[in-house]
Amino acid sequence: MPLNSMRELIRQELEELYGAEQLVMEALPRMARAAYSEDLKADLEEHLEVTRLQVERLRQIFRSLELEPVGRQSAGIGGLLSDSSEIMNSQGDPDVKDAALIGAAQKIEHYEMAVYGTLRSHAIEAGFDDVAGLLQESLDEEAQTDELLTEIAEDDVNVRAAEKTLV
Repeated sequence: MPLNSMRELIRQELEELYGAEQLVMEALPRMARAAYSEDLKADLEEHLEVTRLQVERLRQIFRSLELEPVGRQSAGIGGLLSDSSEIMNSQGDPDVKDAALIGAAQKIEHYEMAVYGTLRSHAIEAGFDDVAGLLQESLDEEAQTDELLTEIAEDDVNVRAAEKTLV
């Protein structure tokens, strides 16, 4: 796709984000099933509902820009999801696996925050203030999920996993 205008760039970024969120929606139930920590399971299940809202918000943005909602696969999210699948399929101590799963989930959240933040900035510069506001809502939700994952890790999962450290 050519990139000759900010609108074309925004369209490309929207397609990347839409595709990523759809893949994340598919992965979150598997991640929740793989988690041993009840808090982690609950957070991943809750984030699935938030992700569904974010996908609907992206569809709203596509409509407001008179674009067809199309997802485009990105190597970035594909790699992160592949890494999370590897963790889910690995053998090992449940606490250590949960610590790894939280890390994988946070990498996905950071990727999404980077794309939402960049897209929001581009929307502001292009004068799409309503779009920027919707993107900010999703960016805030991603940051909140990242904070919850950090709390679960630092207050529980990582503490238990560290007890398994071999000297």
